Amino acid sequence: MKSFVCYAFNGQTVPEILQTEIQRLGGVISYDQAPDDVPVLLFKDGALSLTPGSAQGQPLVLDYQDKYSTFRQRASKDKGPLAKAIGLDKKRDLMVVDGMLGTASDSLLMLSWGVHIQAFERVTEIYLLNWYSFQNFKKYNSSLNFSIHHADIRNSNVTGDVLYLDPMYPQTRNKRLSKKEMQFFNQLAGKDQDEKEVFDWAFSQEFKRVVIKRPPKAEIYLKPTHSFESKSVRYDMYSFKPL
Repeated sequence: MKSFVCYAFNGQTVPEILQTEIQRLGGVISYDQAPDDVPVLLFKDGALSLTPGSAQGQPLVLDYQDKYSTFRQRASKDKGPLAKAIGLDKKRDLMVVDGMLGTASDSLLMLSWGVHIQAFERVTEIYLLNWYSFQNFKKYNSSLNFSIHHADIRNSNVTGDVLYLDPMYPQTRNKRLSKKEMQFFNQLAGKDQDEKEVFDWAFSQEFKRVVIKRPPKAEIYLKPTHSFESKSVRYDMYSFKPL
């Protein structure tokens, strides 16, 4: 487990629960001035953020409650290609394993549909952003079936109906500038160089479905059972057993 630093802005007191999790992950808290040339974790005014460093944009802060509430307000009968890909029309109480959590947008969207989520994130700093936002979120949503794990999905023995994978989009195939999240993530973790190994692992597991999120024009790694597309994304669905 790699070491990392979380900076406390102007010596602000980091909550004990966050201190404990940082230490558990092998990190330390520093009250020094945070560097401005690399992305770093920064605790300021009660929020944990990932500062951009040399990347453009504002600090990244995850707000689970805000995202979830927005998705709930937008809930409709026609839930689009993601709902179709995971099989929401086949089974209402789905257990979906999100193997690449990122900023958790897709997990929270699925959660707003009543899906049960087990999420995995292997990049420590990104996991910690999610974990800290989740602590506040679960105070008001304790009945929701949602859990977050700091691990490479391949090192787990997790099971469920659907395995959902959202690898980082290759920048060379994106004509527009990357979003700030992707800029941060690429600096922290690099591209998902082992995504094909992850896909091979996924297909060898006992999930009923595997769903992989891809750019619309990305190459198909293995011919899917079906693809569900929108203007900006494609969900390749591989069905192995009925839901």
